[in-house]
Amino acid sequence: MKNIKINLFGLEFSDTKAGFLKKLDYYDEAEAKTDNFSFDYSDNGYTAQFENDEWSISGNGVESAAQLISEYVTKESYVLQESWLVGYDGVMVFEVCFLNCECPDHFKKYYKYGIFVLGLDNKLVEASSDYFEEISDAFDDGEENEIDSYAEAYELSEWKEAFPQS
Repeated sequence: MKNIKINLFGLEFSDTKAGFLKKLDYYDEAEAKTDNFSFDYSDNGYTAQFENDEWSISGNGVESAAQLISEYVTKESYVLQESWLVGYDGVMVFEVCFLNCECPDHFKKYYKYGIFVLGLDNKLVEASSDYFEEISDAFDDGEENEIDSYAEAYELSEWKEAFPQS
C-alpha cells in the first residue's frame, strides 16, 4: 500500500490510509472512500479532508488529539492547544495538553486543570487566583463557552515563543 501524508492538527506524519483508519474508533467506510470524511477517536469527532496530496485532520478535543498523535510520536515534545471564549465577557481560555513534556516552569503558576486563562487585560491569570477558579468553573459548566479554534499542535519550542506571556 502507498503511504500518504497525514497532517494531524498541524504536524505531518506518513502512514497508509488503511493504517490510519485502523487507529480510529469509528468511520463510515463508504464516506472514507471520498476525499472528505468524519470519524470518531477517543470520544471526539474529527474531520479528514484530502487536499494537496495529504489528509488534513481537524476537530476539537486536545486530549484525544494528543492521544491520536501519540500513535505516531514516541519521543518528540508537543503542545496541543485549543482556544475557547468563556462567559459573557468572552474571556480567552486555552485548553492545553503537553505530549512527552511538562508545562514549562515559567508557565506553571498560570496552568491548572489543563487550562490557561487570558484575562481581559490580555495577561495570563495566575492559577491560584479566585478569578482563575471562577473562569475555570464557567469553562467546566460549558454553558457560555464558544469554540475559538480547532485543536492545534505545536513543537514545544514554537509554542513557548507564540504563547501569550504574562
